[in-house]
Amino acid sequence: MPDPAGSDAPPPVEGGGSVDPNLTLILNLLAGACAGYFLLGQKQKGVAAIIIFLLLLAPPSCGTASMLYALVTAIDGYLQAQQRAAGRPIGQWTFFNQTRET
Repeated sequence: MPDPAGSDAPPPVEGGGSVDPNLTLILNLLAGACAGYFLLGQKQKGVAAIIIFLLLLAPPSCGTASMLYALVTAIDGYLQAQQRAAGRPIGQWTFFNQTRET
């Protein structure tokens, strides 16, 4: 159902309850910068994250850039999980402390 204000933003991510922010941080840090996103229900963001992670493994950075990217996604996943634990809706493409207003 389209938003009366004319916005075609996707609906908030559906999901049952909260996800432990620490678990999301660890999964994004250690599992290719994406596993925590799948746990949060942000599947599109997870697919994009793994593609970017894999591209950053290539020379000349030889993995250094991908590790920095994993750190950024770990922090993002942690903050998104905190938003969800607080009962605020998150969308497929919300980042850090951003929420999806309904």
